[in-house]
Amino acid sequence: MSITVADPQDLSAISQYLKRAQGDINLKLLRKLAFCLAQGRCHVIRKHRQLVGVIILDHDFMGADRIVTMCGDSDSIRQRLLQAGRQHTKSEDVFLILHKDDSLIIEAITAGYEHCGSFSTHYRGSEDKLPLIVRSVLHESKDKPDIFFEVYSAPKISCS
Repeated sequence: MSITVADPQDLSAISQYLKRAQGDINLKLLRKLAFCLAQGRCHVIRKHRQLVGVIILDHDFMGADRIVTMCGDSDSIRQRLLQAGRQHTKSEDVFLILHKDDSLIIEAITAGYEHCGSFSTHYRGSEDKLPLIVRSVLHESKDKPDIFFEVYSAPKISCS
């Protein structure tokens, strides 16, 4: 099982895999998937021609790379995908934002990601409202936030 750059023709298979692994996927994620596929920023792992892992990377307008989403069928596959995120980053660091109770936090730390911040928001998963960090300053509402996220980063790994 090797990690390969996904082909844009894999859009349907990847979206079905993400839906199966993460539940419903929204239109924004589908658009981001299509964009990242076209840019060569989506990587997959296959076992017997079946998808067993996907990672989508994005290089945002501020010059930072982040993992948009990632899922794998096992701990070892998720570890490999997190390492791939570090290898295929265009910038010096790659960022990963996780819910504070996400079980992936332990795997991220094992893969070399370090906690570098946190923020909270009233984000409820709506397609038109996303957490926003601008120049490392969280702009939040005056209401008491109730959802907490942790931010992790890891330095680029050179491919050898």
